[in-house]
Amino acid sequence: MEGSAAELTKGGQRDRLDERQHLEAALILGSIQLHLTGLARQRESGRRAQPPSMLSPAGDPPDARVARLDIAATIIGVGIRMSIFLLAAVIILWLVVLFLGFLLLGALRALGLLSWRLEQLEATTPKRMGRDGLKTGKKAPDFTLPCVNPPVMARSPDRAGVGRGGWSGQETAPQQTVSLHDFTSRKVLLVFTQSGCSPCKAVVPELNRLERGDTQVLVINNGDPDATRKWSTEVGARFPVLSQEKFSISKQYEVFATPFAFLIDEKGVIASKGIINNRQHIRYVLSGKRVSENNGHG
Repeated sequence: MEGSAAELTKGGQRDRLDERQHLEAALILGSIQLHLTGLARQRESGRRAQPPSMLSPAGDPPDARVARLDIAATIIGVGIRMSIFLLAAVIILWLVVLFLGFLLLGALRALGLLSWRLEQLEATTPKRMGRDGLKTGKKAPDFTLPCVNPPVMARSPDRAGVGRGGWSGQETAPQQTVSLHDFTSRKVLLVFTQSGCSPCKAVVPELNRLERGDTQVLVINNGDPDATRKWSTEVGARFPVLSQEKFSISKQYEVFATPFAFLIDEKGVIASKGIINNRQHIRYVLSGKRVSENNGHG
């Protein structure tokens, strides 16, 4: 009996302890809930107290929104200014590049002309009679020389058309003579060559191209007709090749350097002259570049 009473006593104590713990937990939860409810009411009352116009759609004050808009506008403005600056810098850079390109092109042309003049100075010095050619503006001396590669068409009594039909030299007539006055009213590029001259051979392709244009190419090669005919065949000349012996015509034109060219206008007057070792040199002569009469270069 005594054991049962003791167990009942202990069970009652445990029940009271459990009830106390449940009560304390309920009190704590109730106080937390009351606290949260009070905070929610305070926040709601604060929002109601503030006018609706003073809030942004996001719930931010207007000053903060204005500040963000100002920052965004500033960033956009800086970006636009940077884009304009970069575009202007690129345009200026291209203009500078184009300007430098034009300067370089002009410098290269001037350098080419200077090189041509130096080559001519080397070929015609020491300056003396019979070295640098007749002066420009003088009447070109007429001549009549044997042509080693005359086309069949040249046998026509009308000699004014010699060379206009294409002087190929593939089908030739018996040896005949050609005169400078046969080309009256046409521009003539009169070129002096020699059979053993390497630059003379190298410039023939450029002279062949000119033969198709408005300027008549006429070459006087120093040597007997047989040697000149052999040279004409080897180089593939498509223009009249005349043969002179012992520099007979070179003496009249006061030039011994080869290849040397005279541009003779439609009136038979020497318009320009100079050494022609390449295409650019030929262009200088055809464009009317003149040899200085003081120092012997063009």
